[in-house]
Amino acid sequence: MSEQSLPARNTLALLDNLFFSAKINAAAAPAGYHVAYAKTAEQALSLARSLSPALILLDLDANACGPFAFLAELKADPHLQTVPTVGFVSHVNLATQERARAMGCDRIMARSAFDRNLPTLFSELS
Repeated sequence: MSEQSLPARNTLALLDNLFFSAKINAAAAPAGYHVAYAKTAEQALSLARSLSPALILLDLDANACGPFAFLAELKADPHLQTVPTVGFVSHVNLATQERARAMGCDRIMARSAFDRNLPTLFSELS
């Protein structure tokens, strides 16, 4: 089976920002990843359980999406707690960064660094 015919690997993104959705898609597709998007913690948890993602991306500034409620449920689930999580946040939002770190977010990046390093995130998984 050639590498091109391998099935896409799944990534889950909890966000409501179209700019970042486009950036994520542009980085994920060449690396062979399919991205499923959720706009609520409940929807993200359901998708995480059904897709078994290789990576979960969280917009920690998207309060309406409930990233911390999702993170709490994710880290409490024995089947999902080991899925790598990457949260991105405004570089000045130190309280949010610290809260995410305390809740078990595996990697926290400033929004600008996240945007710049997206291709690397997917290549690190391969």
